[in-house]
Amino acid sequence: MIRLTKEEKAARYDALQTAIRFTAKGYRTQRQECMTRYAAYGADTNILAAYNKGMADALGAVVEMLERWSDG
Repeated sequence: MIRLTKEEKAARYDALQTAIRFTAKGYRTQRQECMTRYAAYGADTNILAAYNKGMADALGAVVEMLERWSDG
């Protein structure tokens, strides 16, 4: 079994938090792009609008889950 020092644990934790924040930021950007496209196509029965709304909702849920694991 590998034993890590407190410094190694802290470095890994910091790296994990950075990765979570970076990924969440990317998903927030994608979500915003989908919402922009959704607004452009309108909220009618257009299949592209429905796709973009669904993607935006899914990305919002993923960001919410990631932010639960983030401390910042």
